Amino acid sequence: FFFLMIRRPPRSTQSRSSAASDVYKRQSIECVVIGEQMLDFLIEALQGPCKENQVDLTKTKIIDTCKDFVATFDKELKQVEFKKRGFVKDYQKQKINALVTKCTTLLMTMIEANSDAEVILTLSNQLDFEFLKKKLTSDYENFVKNALKLPVDSDEDDIRDKLPDSFSDEMLESFNVYILLVTLAGQNEEAARNLKDNSAFGENIIKAMTFYEENTGSIEVAIHDELHRVY
Repeated sequence: FFFLMIRRPPRSTQSRSSAASDVYKRQSIECVVIGEQMLDFLIEALQGPCKENQVDLTKTKIIDTCKDFVATFDKELKQVEFKKRGFVKDYQKQKINALVTKCTTLLMTMIEANSDAEVILTLSNQLDFEFLKKKLTSDYENFVKNALKLPVDSDEDDIRDKLPDSFSDEMLESFNVYILLVTLAGQNEEAARNLKDNSAFGENIIKAMTFYEENTGSIEVAIHDELHRVY
């Protein structure tokens, strides 16, 4: 229902773009819990992986839906619009940020042990690598500042010394965003170039990407008679 409301035009609208605009205007704090539950359900349905569900969900244009949701709620939504929707407190705004991350996690589960060329190409072409890298940097800086209680410009050794035994669920979802980008980069040349290009960013994004890389491991496993890299 959550995604149908975004993708299907209301009776009073004639196009998908205007329908999406109308639906986005109706988003409020009351919708967040439903959206979170729906995303968790879809992620669970794909993990395993379940190739049949991956294929079926791709046919529902879920990639476009997640992309539109991420772009709308992290690029175009201004502070005044947060207030209109009832997102007046920091923890409420963080819930929207968590939904954005869950959308990306859902996309990652669509390519889990799935080398379908069409899915890989669609994701690589449609995802905004610049935005996602900025988001990863923001998540990293919040982690260093709030969880580690260190300045965001701390050197790698200081950060490494204070790392916890395990990461929070929120930070693990940020790692999923990173893994999504790395997985696409491993199967698509344009995605690889987009991932490596940090020329438009400052030093913090380089530190952030290095942090994710150093704390991410992978192995190769045989799934459905194919060799896949699993992070």
